[in-house]
Amino acid sequence: MRSLGAAAALVVYVFAGLALWQSYAGAVDRAEQKTQALAQVYADFTYRALDAYDQILLDLGGFVDAGMAKPLMHGFMSRKKAYHPHLLNLFVFDADGAIRVGTQDRPADLSDRDYVTVHRDDPDVGRYVGRPAVSRIVPGRRFFAVSRRLNAADGTFAGVLAATVDLKDLSGAFDTLRESAEGQDIAMLLAHHDGTLIVRSPAVDDVIGRSVPILALGGERARTVEAVSPFDGRKRVITVRQVPHYPLVVLASVPSALVLEEWMRTAVPVVAAALALTGALLWLTLHLLRQVRARERLMADVQAAKDQAEKALADLGQAQDAIVRTEKLAALGGLVAGIAHEINTPVGNAVTAASFLAKEVDGLAEAFDGQTLTASGMRSFLESAGESVRLTLSNCERAAELIHGFKQVAVDQTSGERRRFNLAEYVAEVLLSLKPQFKRTPHRVDTYIPDDIELNSYPGAFSQVLTNLMTNSLMHGFDDGRSGVIDLAARVEGDMLEMIYSDNGKGIPVELQSQVFEPFFTTRRGSGGSGLGLNIIHNIVHRTLGGSLTLDSQQGRGVHFTFRFPLHAPAAKGAEDHAP
Repeated sequence: MRSLGAAAALVVYVFAGLALWQSYAGAVDRAEQKTQALAQVYADFTYRALDAYDQILLDLGGFVDAGMAKPLMHGFMSRKKAYHPHLLNLFVFDADGAIRVGTQDRPADLSDRDYVTVHRDDPDVGRYVGRPAVSRIVPGRRFFAVSRRLNAADGTFAGVLAATVDLKDLSGAFDTLRESAEGQDIAMLLAHHDGTLIVRSPAVDDVIGRSVPILALGGERARTVEAVSPFDGRKRVITVRQVPHYPLVVLASVPSALVLEEWMRTAVPVVAAALALTGALLWLTLHLLRQVRARERLMADVQAAKDQAEKALADLGQAQDAIVRTEKLAALGGLVAGIAHEINTPVGNAVTAASFLAKEVDGLAEAFDGQTLTASGMRSFLESAGESVRLTLSNCERAAELIHGFKQVAVDQTSGERRRFNLAEYVAEVLLSLKPQFKRTPHRVDTYIPDDIELNSYPGAFSQVLTNLMTNSLMHGFDDGRSGVIDLAARVEGDMLEMIYSDNGKGIPVELQSQVFEPFFTTRRGSGGSGLGLNIIHNIVHRTLGGSLTLDSQQGRGVHFTFRFPLHAPAAKGAEDHAP
């Protein structure tokens, strides 16, 4: 009996260990998802910022090729400088490195700058992003350069087009994006493929000439690793992401210690539940042990009286042994299954059922010891024991469903893989993963989705769309304290799915609706809004899911989004870039 109790306790701890391991893996996955999403956003922003300056150089190169007069080129350059606040200067260098045309008020000798020499020395470098440097004109000003090579008609080196840009253009944007990520100790940096540091957020004083071990962190390939930061010496979860079309990489990181802290917050309830259930299990085992010993003493006394009584008592003992084994296995099954995960409500219900069963067993033992046990009493005990077992098992099944749903949504968001899935079931899983956001609000979500809609698409992208929409409703639509309702409906038209998302929140003014899908547009700057939610939705729907969306909203009447995309998603163009 003691061995059986010890074995049951061991099983309890095995399941608790599995739950702890799974919760830790989930914390690591969430940290990787966060750094991957941040790195993607920063890489896309850097590409757009650099591409804007490169387009200016392309236009300027066209003027040079057309032989435009210097005053006209100077006027064009001055207008561009006035329009772009972080654009310090524009230059046209000749083949000797001398400035032909420029916007700098006090020209200096810049022929030794890397953005001039690299084009002169290497004809294969067409577009170049320079290393950070300190201005020779304005003390303390730090900048970087974007440059292009000028070729003569015969292909020989004819000069350089260069734009010098204040580092604050990238560092300020990096700081803003990092702060809007709503995370502590997030670090971001932009570097060349050779490791030369361009920008870091939070800022460091020695950015000029500083380098980071890019190759040790995964080289130019997009990947997530765990390594020690050369800046603060802390172990971090780091994602390296390539900037499209430029020899640059973005690194996003969070401290590994924060991952461990998050895991500990979920591990404590699991350990507490395991200890509580183990104590209850051992207590029940001791009660059963006392009952068996009492029965053995009674059987020995009766067997000594006469053979007939011995046979009768032996038969009764066999029947009682069978009943005890059944009760014990049922109780152990409920208790062991009850700690298969860390979901507090199912575990609590399982503990309650086990405690009730223990009291019933104690009552049965007392009745048996007092020789007041009757057939009706035994029948009542069996009914109570059966109901307790059923309650324990139902809560375990519910907990398993919760874990499966959370795990499936997490895997989809990190992998971005395509698969077949049932729309109604997957929406239910996504809503389950978002339940903590709605837990302390008066809001509710109503779904009107047929059970037979099947898709061959990207569930991770679909989950990201729903998550961003509901986050927007909570942050923007219901921020005035009203009790909100979100409706989600879907129907099939031919080979297309039409999905409608609406809420009864504040709505979006008509004059702003043409801007809401633009990147970084937000009415909540400084209050947690990054301006990327609807832009990400727009990109996912058009590029990954191959569909379209329309917005219908009025001030005070909520929002109404209509999505149309194929049941069978198109080829994976953009799936890697935009999969959540």
